[in-house]
Amino acid sequence: MHTRKGSDNFSFFEYLHQRRERLLTIKDADVVREKYFPQMTSKGFSNMMSRLFNWLEDWLGIEEFKNKNYDHDLMLIKSYNRRGLFKLANSKAKELEKRLQNPKGLDLENNKCLAELYHIQYYSENSIKYKEGGELLNKLSKSYINKTKEHLLIYLPELFNIQRIQKYDLNETIKTIKRVIKILPESELSPYLDILLDLNIKNDPKLLNKLFDSVKIGRFNTDGFVHTLIVFYLIALSLQLWVKGKSISPDFIGKIHDYAISSGVLLKNKKMSQSRFHNLVATLSGIKTYNWAMNFIEKNYTLVDCKNIESSKKLAMAQVCFYHKKYDLINGYINSIEFDDFDIKMRSHCLEAVAMYKDKNIDFEILQNKLQNIKRLLSRNKTKVSARYFNSTYNFIDIVSKLSIQKYKEIEIDISSYKDLNFRTWIRNEISELTQYKNKRKD
Repeated sequence: MHTRKGSDNFSFFEYLHQRRERLLTIKDADVVREKYFPQMTSKGFSNMMSRLFNWLEDWLGIEEFKNKNYDHDLMLIKSYNRRGLFKLANSKAKELEKRLQNPKGLDLENNKCLAELYHIQYYSENSIKYKEGGELLNKLSKSYINKTKEHLLIYLPELFNIQRIQKYDLNETIKTIKRVIKILPESELSPYLDILLDLNIKNDPKLLNKLFDSVKIGRFNTDGFVHTLIVFYLIALSLQLWVKGKSISPDFIGKIHDYAISSGVLLKNKKMSQSRFHNLVATLSGIKTYNWAMNFIEKNYTLVDCKNIESSKKLAMAQVCFYHKKYDLINGYINSIEFDDFDIKMRSHCLEAVAMYKDKNIDFEILQNKLQNIKRLLSRNKTKVSARYFNSTYNFIDIVSKLSIQKYKEIEIDISSYKDLNFRTWIRNEISELTQYKNKRKD
């Protein structure tokens, strides 16, 4: 858009593009300047970096605008009106109004864009506001009221959740929103958002079923924000109800996840991130049967966005073996994995550590050496991961080491002292089983 191949700007862009996977390792801009752009001063190089960043921001803004369903038409109508091209503005406005009033499904965008459309038309020099002024202003007001109610009903459950989880005092805001939505009339979408709100407050499985039924029959625009938000709520709340022991079946949870994948909610550009896939496998393996989990992997592993799909599949299957206590099968999957991602490498090492720990014939020294090597590998790559990731994984390996020692001598393991810890439930169960085993031997 702004430069040509061969220019300093383009050469610098190519330099960054070639190193896009390891940009964080470039610590000193002057080193790059001296090696690749020695003809430039520090000030000139700094200006070039700023220029390239500004161009990037321009491009990002344009790309985001192009991906919006209705923004292009709304801005076009505004532009026509500003230039006095009222016939073109009215033709485009009529076309857009028809699309918005007959959408593919319900979403926040419908009333939001209708309100914006009517606002653009009414508050312009377009003579339509004199011909249809009363009707146009009435449609604007109604759309804005509907938009306001729908947005507030979206925010309210979030406010409840944030207040509960993060201990914010949001009562005044919640009370204000409750008063406002009470006096605003229903829109076509608002009754479904009322169900979502009630579901968050009451944790009633019947409401979960009711909302999922509305999703499955196509009440919402599958490309829209509301559809995505509701499906994510269905996933989270179904798992919460399961943990709380409410009357919700594993089969129902499986159907929600299957729908979330088939509808594209859990995908981006028709692909699923590797971490999301493995987190899903871990979650569902703790709820569903071994065979169901394995079938889930077979059905969905090709959707994973990674360089080595087969290795990702094998790691997922090893995870299923872990959650279903088929420890002797883990190494059969782990041994043939090729690593293209540090997270995958660490997940596989953790599972291998578990398989070795559960192997009754394993040599104690071999196991301890393996665990120490995993710790060293993690420590060498500490800067590549978050502090929480590092602590959770390091602490897990540390406790597996202590568990293996506890088989032979008394050693205290207090998992409550570990704030971040992978597989906490599994460790708690292992400690309990080990304690019971020792007590039986004493008896």
